[in-house]
Amino acid sequence: MAMAARSRALLWVVVGAGLLLRLVVVFGVKGDSFDLGSMDLVWRALHVHALHLYALTDFGPAPRWPYPPGFLPAILFAHWLGLHLSVSIHALYRLPAVIADAVLAVIVADLLGRAGASDRRRLAAAALISLGPVPILASSYQAQIDSLAILPAVLAIGVWIYGPEQRRALVCGLLIGVGATVKTVPLIAVLALLPTARSRRETVVLVGAALALPLVVLAPFVIADASITARALRYHGGPGIGGISLLLQPNLVLAWFRTGVFRFSALTRDGQSAATTLIAVSLAAATVYCVRRRASAPAAATLLWLAVYVFGVDFFFQYLVWGIPFFLLAGHVRAVAAVQIALLFPLAVRYLPSLLHAGSTASGYIHYGYWSADVLRYVYVPVMVGVWVGAVVALLVAARAVRAPAPELGSLGGELPA
Repeated sequence: MAMAARSRALLWVVVGAGLLLRLVVVFGVKGDSFDLGSMDLVWRALHVHALHLYALTDFGPAPRWPYPPGFLPAILFAHWLGLHLSVSIHALYRLPAVIADAVLAVIVADLLGRAGASDRRRLAAAALISLGPVPILASSYQAQIDSLAILPAVLAIGVWIYGPEQRRALVCGLLIGVGATVKTVPLIAVLALLPTARSRRETVVLVGAALALPLVVLAPFVIADASITARALRYHGGPGIGGISLLLQPNLVLAWFRTGVFRFSALTRDGQSAATTLIAVSLAAATVYCVRRRASAPAAATLLWLAVYVFGVDFFFQYLVWGIPFFLLAGHVRAVAAVQIALLFPLAVRYLPSLLHAGSTASGYIHYGYWSADVLRYVYVPVMVGVWVGAVVALLVAARAVRAPAPELGSLGGELPA
C-alpha cells in the first residue's frame, strides 16, 4: 500500500531526525570506551596475526571479541578512512549500525504497508526504531552492532512472504547468514520461517544457506585455533542487569552501578552454567509449537524473541534491538512503545553517568557510585523485574494468539491488528 505524500514526507522526517540525532552523538560524544576499545584491540590483533584474532583478544573475564568475523572489514575500513580523513575512528566504528537503524525503520514501514497497515501505524513503527532510546543508545553511543546484524534477517521476513516462492529459501537463508557473520543471534530468524516452509527441501535449503556463509568465514579461524575460537563464540553474559539473573541475585545491581565489586552467589553461578541449555530448550519448544500451528513468520518471530527475553538468564539493553523490528512487523506497536517508556529510568541508570562523565569512568565502561543504593534497590530492580514479568505475560498472550497465516490476503500472516 502506497503512503500518502504527506505521510511519506513525515516518514523521511522521522528517519532523518533519528539519523541526525545519532550523528550528533557519534561525532559529539566519545562513546562507550569498553566496546570501542574492543574494536581497537581487534584492529591491532588483525595486524599481529589475523587468524589468531580470538586468541589475541581473549583475556579478562571474557573474550573482548565474542562475535563472528563479519564486522572485521568495517573495523579495518574505519581505521583506514579515519587516518586518511583525520576523522575520529571511534565515530566511524559506529556509523554502520547507525545507518542500519535508518534502513530498518524504512523496511519495517514498507513491510507494514504491504500488510495493509495505516500510514499512522507505519510512521509510529518507524519512529520507535528511529527515535526510540534503546536503538539510539545501542548504536550511536555504545557501538553495538546488533542492528547491523539483525537487518538482513528482517529483510528475510519480507522476502519470505513477498519474494518469488521458487528462490525464497535460498535468498532468505543467505540473508540470515549474512547477519550471522556479524552476530550469531540472527540465526533465530531461521526458526521463525520453518513453520511456513512448503516442503522438506525448502527447509533444508533455508537452513543450509543460513549456515553456509558463517561457517565459510569462520573456517580459517577455526583451522588456525579451533578451541579458542569456539570459546570466544560461546555466550559470555553478565548477570545482574536484568532477566532471570536479576531475580536470582538482585543485589548485583550494586556491583554494576555502584561498587564494581562482584560476588556471585551459588544460584547465580548455577544460572550461568544453565544459560545456554535453557535458551536452547525454550527456543526448541517455541519452534515446535509454531510449526504445529503453522504460525506466520512475524508471529513465530515474536514468540521466539519473547522466549529469549523470558528464559534468557542474562539481559543487556541492546538485546531488545533483536526483537523490536519483528514485534513491530507483527503489529505490536503499542507494546514496543510501552517497553521503551518503561525502560527510560533503567536506561538512565546505565547510560546517563557515562554520558555525563565521558572519559572519566572508573572502568571505562560503567561510572560507579553515581546512583544511591536505595535508588538501585527500590527503583531499578522493581522496574526491571516488572519488565521481565511483562515479557512472561506477553509470551503467554502471543502463544495463545498464534495462528496460521492467510496467504490469500497477501499480508504478514494476519497478525496485524485491524
